[in-house]
Amino acid sequence: MAILNLLASQRKCRLSEILTGSNPLVRDQSLVEYNQNSSAGIHICALLDSDGTPMEVALAVTKLVDEGFTTVKLKVGRRASPAEDAAVIQKTREVVGYKINIRADANGKWTYKQAIEFGSRVKSLCLQYIEEPVSSVHDLIKFCENSGLPVALDESIDNLKGDPIQKLHQFVHPGIVAVVIKPSVVGGFENAAHIAKWAHMHDKMAIISSAYESSVGLATYIQFAYYVDRQHDLISRLKRYDSWGTVAHGFGTYQWLTEDVSEQKLQILVPPLGDGMGASVEDAHGYLHHLNINDEKIEKTYSEEKLNSYAIEVDGNHFSYVVKVQEAGDCTNVSIAQLI
Repeated sequence: MAILNLLASQRKCRLSEILTGSNPLVRDQSLVEYNQNSSAGIHICALLDSDGTPMEVALAVTKLVDEGFTTVKLKVGRRASPAEDAAVIQKTREVVGYKINIRADANGKWTYKQAIEFGSRVKSLCLQYIEEPVSSVHDLIKFCENSGLPVALDESIDNLKGDPIQKLHQFVHPGIVAVVIKPSVVGGFENAAHIAKWAHMHDKMAIISSAYESSVGLATYIQFAYYVDRQHDLISRLKRYDSWGTVAHGFGTYQWLTEDVSEQKLQILVPPLGDGMGASVEDAHGYLHHLNINDEKIEKTYSEEKLNSYAIEVDGNHFSYVVKVQEAGDCTNVSIAQLI
């Protein structure tokens, strides 16, 4: 994130412009042309830990819909039985109707038999997908073939070692309709971009998701997600197939944080002419450009270890900066650095 924002600052443009090719220094002119005709924003999916009775969950979803969310993800696989989770989905559909997308996320907690039971109970309730219903890849493919429910990957791609593209081949099954990508988990933005492109080339949704990052992380993710959406639109156009339409990315985690690293608020709202909760690339850029860290929110106390402070100066042809380092413990421990 720091490197990408430094490049954007050096070129006096937004980070999203470097990613999408809007900056004249980037040579992907096909993406440049398409990006110029695209609205600079993304849609966001809400995240709900579905504790409580089915009616309580349904009312919580209603509140999110009233706020402007058109896609909601419910956590499942934490109740006594899949039947109880299915009852939550059923009640939510009864109360909210079919005007929103509902995603379910089991985090691989079910056995194959339990996942099939859940699938049989919700197959008429129009889930956008069930995320990681089982933990085994073999059972996952078998579930795709026998349940009839669309499936999304998440943890299955988190632990891929080496070149992820080669190992993604095992997930080409058409029943897998989406890939949930956490850049901080899969190895950074380059790996995330490769996985997203693989998903698009195989007609699957690529959903960028947060692992509970602060607003600093989310502001960069918003711009990266915008790039991923533009890439999808371009690939759809080149392949001449219908795109998935609007994809809601997994940034609803911002609602779960009671504090943040900055007093500034990252703007996440329903645009005046919009059709769901979203975030503007321009707002995300402005948030990072004018960022002020709230020192009162940063823990600065250490115990039982000596804290060493020193500075590293770096001079280049067209830049100069200082890295101020505060280091605790021996050389095997992680250093805490602040870029000045």
